[in-house]
Amino acid sequence: MTTASIAAGFLAALLCGLLAGRGLRKFRAGHVLATAMSVTIGLIVLRTSRADDLWRFVQPKVAMDWLPLVCLLSPLSILAKRSMFRAVIGLSLAVLIPVRLLWGSIYLPPESWTSAIIFCMAAWSAVLAAPMLLSVQQNERKSAWAIGLWVVATVGTTIIVAASGSLTYGAAAGVCGVAILGVLISTSQIANIAAVPLICLIGLTASFAELPLLNAGLLLAMWMSILAADQVTVPRLAMLSRAGAFVVLAVAISLTAARHFKFSEVLADSGPGSAYGSLSNSSPSAVNRNQPAPASSSNNAGETVSQELGDPVDPFDGLNSD
Repeated sequence: MTTASIAAGFLAALLCGLLAGRGLRKFRAGHVLATAMSVTIGLIVLRTSRADDLWRFVQPKVAMDWLPLVCLLSPLSILAKRSMFRAVIGLSLAVLIPVRLLWGSIYLPPESWTSAIIFCMAAWSAVLAAPMLLSVQQNERKSAWAIGLWVVATVGTTIIVAASGSLTYGAAAGVCGVAILGVLISTSQIANIAAVPLICLIGLTASFAELPLLNAGLLLAMWMSILAADQVTVPRLAMLSRAGAFVVLAVAISLTAARHFKFSEVLADSGPGSAYGSLSNSSPSAVNRNQPAPASSSNNAGETVSQELGDPVDPFDGLNSD
């Protein structure tokens, strides 16, 4: 992934969202298909720096290689007409996607799973199932407040994910946000499955980057509140759910900012020799040079000193001279 591929990914996601949204807006769940297509194409272009990189999407190896396929499969539950088929597809994808993304990592040990891993995976799957099971009717549009909250939540998620130290996850979240914007401009709608790649990135960032579990849990709770608010028929309860999501997002951003401010403050206060621990504070005058040496031969003394300071290790030891 290069700077050019990042710019190309953002541009591809925006253009695909605009064109696909305009071309599919008259079809059933057209904005859902447009969202899935634009996010998928944006992620593929984002990760493609040369022609050989396209092969990774045919034979994915790491978690980010599976994310475009996840975006393509997520509309299946929305397009299913029967509620039973929809529930089976949505729940199956919600359980299998986290397992596939973390497969082969230290979080899925072959011997046994800890209770903490099981709880985190269950919470991740529960929030991931929400956008695939809870949908808005085709002729029902989100209100201006709901759209505004979606935009703020997407931007906030992108900022927090990017602040975790992973440029790849941060750029991928930005591509998802641009794709959502393109579909919103062309169709005036936001599909719930747009939250699927963002929720996946939250879990990946908490697993493989430096996103604290507390911040990840707050982001998952925020998205659950936003998705649940679209299903509430009572306006007051829907407004409370959206307000709660906004407060949770503000807390998550505050914790992220405080964490980075504290880290930068520690770096500013520490001197150039702080990495050496207490050795940087010691001075030659603190050493008692008048302490009598132990009575031993010169050879034994040399061996004692070398043991205390550590014998030098030859990096080429064991290699044949020829």
